[in-house]
Amino acid sequence: MRVRPGWLTVLGWLLLGFSTASYAETAAGGLTLARAVALALVHQPGVAAQQDAADAASRLVDARKAAFSPHLGLQASETFNSMENGTPDFTSANGRQEITGQVVLEQKLYDPPGAAAIGAARAEAEFAHYRALQNRFAVAGMVARTYYKLQAQQAAIAIWRLPAAESQADLDAAQRGLRPDVRTRLDLLRLQTALRQAQQGLSQAKLARATSVRLLMLMTGLSTLPALATPPPISADFTLPSLPEIQAAALQTQPALVIARSRQRRAAALLTAARAARLPRAQLQAAYGWDTLGSFSARPGWSAGVSVSMPLFDGGELHDRAAAARLRLSAARQHALQTRLDLRASLTTVWGDARAALNAYRAARDLARRKQRIWQISKEGYRARQLSSLDLLLAQRDWIRGRQAELADATRLRLALMQLRLLAGQLPTDNNQ
Repeated sequence: MRVRPGWLTVLGWLLLGFSTASYAETAAGGLTLARAVALALVHQPGVAAQQDAADAASRLVDARKAAFSPHLGLQASETFNSMENGTPDFTSANGRQEITGQVVLEQKLYDPPGAAAIGAARAEAEFAHYRALQNRFAVAGMVARTYYKLQAQQAAIAIWRLPAAESQADLDAAQRGLRPDVRTRLDLLRLQTALRQAQQGLSQAKLARATSVRLLMLMTGLSTLPALATPPPISADFTLPSLPEIQAAALQTQPALVIARSRQRRAAALLTAARAARLPRAQLQAAYGWDTLGSFSARPGWSAGVSVSMPLFDGGELHDRAAAARLRLSAARQHALQTRLDLRASLTTVWGDARAALNAYRAARDLARRKQRIWQISKEGYRARQLSSLDLLLAQRDWIRGRQAELADATRLRLALMQLRLLAGQLPTDNNQ
């Protein structure tokens, strides 16, 4: 499916391009989200299964078309009949031994149900194709969630390492100053508690990262996971694309909506086939060869003819089939409308989440910078013996919470933007930069 330009370029800072380099080059430059998605699409057996189903549906379209091509076949038989006084026991028999060897040509001349079946097969092939594409988007979404989660966990480790190192340094200084009673035992206990909390937070972040690493390895099929690429910063003047632009792109390329449309076309083709079952069918059949008694001594002969068939009375079967096909078409139309409505609702919800996440990120980034400055001043005041250890620990705790909030909002924003791209029917590639 062709990637459409436009509003997607606004989101280009979010995803790095798909690299066609080797695994060594990927490991050297960092594993990008686009590369992780590409590896998962190759590694996941479900993706290959859906693609095989789509290819099979395309083959069935060719098979439906081939039904209107000339069919050439060989018919050969040897039949022995019982005789009594030189007369065959069956009226259909011509003699004791009958031999048939013919080349038969069959050609459909007029077959409305068969022609309608071609349209239904095409719609079914389109449905299978976009269902396979939808499965690819589901895999991409799964990888994106794990990838961004892993990025956030790695950033959380970096957040915890700094207060752990600072607490260790302050604790060492407090222990050195304890003998001349420069630092109280309460200061020492507070610093030990702060160090323990920082170490515990660091340990939990590492354990969570190890789980996400294993999950991403299972998704991508990598035996060892290279370092993730550094996420691009969110610029201060970044703005979301307008919701109408996103909806216009999504209503054109979203696989779920195209699937609903293909179902509607298939239902329409099946209705045409149900109505065409009442029409006559014509077929040409020609044969060349032998249909003789005893041996092939006589010269070969030929025959040709046109056969016509048409239902006259079926107890209402064809009428009921057509009625059922009309109801299925109506259901397919309503399903397509509902899918369109659901897509617009999902886009509105995700776009609202992205907008809220962007506002929250900006506020959290500003607060984190202020809290970092407060922590820095508190460290200077504590080491100059102008502030207590409680002031230091409170400032450190506020800084940790501020950085965690900034990280959570940034991850939430990236996930929301990725969901917008997937809802619009776009996979991450280097064309999205």
